[in-house]
Amino acid sequence: MLRLSKISAGRAAWAAGPALLFAFAMLMASSSFAQSTDAQRTAAAQEALHSQMGDAAKDLTVRVAGGDASLSGWAYAPKDVREATYIVSKVPGIAHAYGAAVQTWTATDHSL
Repeated sequence: MLRLSKISAGRAAWAAGPALLFAFAMLMASSSFAQSTDAQRTAAAQEALHSQMGDAAKDLTVRVAGGDASLSGWAYAPKDVREATYIVSKVPGIAHAYGAAVQTWTATDHSL
């Protein structure tokens, strides 16, 4: 059985303090890095949509969280949703792209 005196236990806690502080700082830094990376991926995906689909992507928005991209908004037809999902899935750092939240116009909606 290992016994620690109050002094040696205090020294051990004091010595572990900087290591714990460093670990906490790294955890916080990695969290903010992940957020900035998601923001960069979101911007890259949105730019890819607009450059490749033009006006057809004007009502689509992308949100990226942890490498998963979610598309939302409005598209002219289901083929536009499929194309947008494909384009976003090819952006570096995006593992999956989902277009389930995209609504499509019906034939009667075009006159509005």
